[in-house]
Amino acid sequence: MPGVYSITLGLYDKPRFPKCCVVCSQSSPNERIGVGDFMVSWFGFLTDIPEGWGGVRIPVHSRCKWRFRLRRWLVRLGYIALTGVLYWTFEEQLEAMIPLPARRIGTKIVLCVMLLPVAFIETFFPPRFDVTFYPETAEYEFVDALLAFEFRRLNHKNIRQ
Repeated sequence: MPGVYSITLGLYDKPRFPKCCVVCSQSSPNERIGVGDFMVSWFGFLTDIPEGWGGVRIPVHSRCKWRFRLRRWLVRLGYIALTGVLYWTFEEQLEAMIPLPARRIGTKIVLCVMLLPVAFIETFFPPRFDVTFYPETAEYEFVDALLAFEFRRLNHKNIRQ
């Protein structure tokens, strides 16, 4: 299982990236692409209302851009499709199993448990770079240890624990 190196910065801190592609780790990337996602929070989980949106621009080679975007979108579409299929397949069983007052949160918890196989795949085959946004921080994840070390060095003043 490859290691993933996480560095947490403040949400509004502008990250400084090393002068190499976050996908292939080779030097001299010739483009920057935007990576954004909804913020992860309990408020969003409980209410279905996202707390906000976070975004960052990352350095990539033009030849790596499509691979990065394809993986990112396929994983997200895979989660959505699997959730939809599981809910459609087991909707009646879930409604019978969960009492009415707790049905909304109970259904979400059961679906999260059903999605664990996809989470294991993401754990054992992580993307080369990923970012997760929280209400106050952003967590940058790298598979390449040297890239993570250089990112940490460039942003050492803004690192949060």
